[in-house]
Amino acid sequence: GKASSDETLIPLSGIVLGGIDGSRTVSVTPATGLSGSATVTISVSDGVNTVSTDFVVTVTDVNDVPTISSVAPQTIAEDESTGELAFAIGDEETLASGLTLGKTSSDETLLPLSGIVFGGSDANRTVSVTPAAGLSGSATVTVSVSDGVNTVSTDFVVTVEASDSGSGTPRVESLVLSRQDKGAQSNGATTWHTEDKVRVGGSGNGVDAAMVIPFALPALNAGESVVGGSFEA
Repeated sequence: GKASSDETLIPLSGIVLGGIDGSRTVSVTPATGLSGSATVTISVSDGVNTVSTDFVVTVTDVNDVPTISSVAPQTIAEDESTGELAFAIGDEETLASGLTLGKTSSDETLLPLSGIVFGGSDANRTVSVTPAAGLSGSATVTVSVSDGVNTVSTDFVVTVEASDSGSGTPRVESLVLSRQDKGAQSNGATTWHTEDKVRVGGSGNGVDAAMVIPFALPALNAGESVVGGSFEA
């Protein structure tokens, strides 16, 4: 027979007898995540008389590592955010509210740490990722959780697609033109030039000849009008 002085720590199902005839064995498995001491009693009976022996089993406390769920890979457009991505954390000994989150990025130029923001509370947490403005590419975000002793982590890839990715259509920001006085011209025309930089993207960074480029002109003098123009790199 078998008995346990603390069946919560050492349940009877965790006391297994084995062997045959005069050579017997006993193995003891405590309940998961518990520590402490309990007395195990093994008895033998011939149907009339019963004798027993007992021994103490001490289960030492072991710091279990925390847990963290996975986050799926993300694909977003340039200058967009992933939004809040849910994940869960936990620990056998430490309340979820007492766990510490950490973050890293494999490319802090594309995905700066300031763009990785945690939310949520207790076991239910979120992370949102916002890339640097105007950049595209892929980087790995690693989210870690620590109980102060052990740290575990999960990572996921964030792919930022360029706004004109694969389309071959350039993207040009607004042009601001101003008058450039180069003296009188025989045809009475006025030369204009850009003051702001223009970003051009797309296949080969070329500009589609049929593309309409928005721009602003300063106020025209009386009698002046715009009849045409050209752009110079």
